[in-house]
Amino acid sequence: MIKHKNKIIHICSFDKFIKDFIEFNEEHCSEFEHEYFIIGYHAKYELPQSGSFRVIPPNYKEKAHFLLTLSRKLKTADKVIIHGLFDFKLIFFLYVHKKYLSKTCWVIWGGDLYIPPAKNIKQKTLALLRKSVVERLYGVVTYIKGDYINAKKNWNLKGKYFECIMYPSNIFKDQSCNDVIRNDGLVNILVGHSANPENFHDEVFEKLKDLPRSKYADIYVPLSYGDEENKKRVLQLGKFLFGEKFHPLTDFMKLSEYLSLLASIDIAVFNHKRQQAMGNTINLIGLGKTVYLRSDVTQWQLFNELGVTVLDIERFDGQLLTQEQQQKNKQIIKNYFSEENYISQLNKLYAAELS
Repeated sequence: MIKHKNKIIHICSFDKFIKDFIEFNEEHCSEFEHEYFIIGYHAKYELPQSGSFRVIPPNYKEKAHFLLTLSRKLKTADKVIIHGLFDFKLIFFLYVHKKYLSKTCWVIWGGDLYIPPAKNIKQKTLALLRKSVVERLYGVVTYIKGDYINAKKNWNLKGKYFECIMYPSNIFKDQSCNDVIRNDGLVNILVGHSANPENFHDEVFEKLKDLPRSKYADIYVPLSYGDEENKKRVLQLGKFLFGEKFHPLTDFMKLSEYLSLLASIDIAVFNHKRQQAMGNTINLIGLGKTVYLRSDVTQWQLFNELGVTVLDIERFDGQLLTQEQQQKNKQIIKNYFSEENYISQLNKLYAAELS
């Protein structure tokens, strides 16, 4: 007798890590039947090389056919996974199809959880629809328990918590053999992860400018995506304050090149006021780097619960972790953010019985 394969429908807000997720999922979770519906297509991100996926077309008639196909698939699916809950049209679509929300899980991205207060009729309508959708969900997928708690508090979530590191970008890539050993006593500093204003670069720069120039070698600032106007401001301010020690990263880098850069970093400073840049943070901590975060963000709580030492940005003084702290951090990250743990978490999510 042929064993029934659970049918999993993924509705994916398109972003840089969707390609890798689909390819990884197809390779390691093949005991389930997956189909992927990609919305918000952008040419700067690559499409996957494997998997049964559809991309929402721009043409109205073709878009209607896409949505009708998705509607039929929702009916026969054993489980539905929503990757990112941003788009107004997606939220409205889910509201219309709310009878399927009892088998739907929401993979929280961060920005889709921390929505600013509604200021106009459209935003208020969206907030009501979002709450109506979220409170009917079967579950939420995240590895940051604080985000799950916030969803319960802010959006009346009643669904289950599924612990999962979510995307291959959060798997720790062991680059320890490539660590750059400095013998001049100077440190390399990384600030933020993008040109998004929520990095609050100016606040970090204020702290860095008080460090003696003789203490650090270079300051690296990733600006390859995000807000263009903010990017211009950060470039101007960084060059003014730090001169030749300021190194903006304005072009996308290959993953191998970016990981090599992270291996050369000594201190990373992330000033986000909500959960962001976790792939960067995980890999930096796993490499034994010193990471400064705000103590009021949910990832601070996560790392403390795991036993990982991170430092408070409000007490920033340019100090490094001790060798003992670095080694302990490395081991914890290597164990938890591993490929094996990730595969196990995905399979548990897909196999979970609806109740």
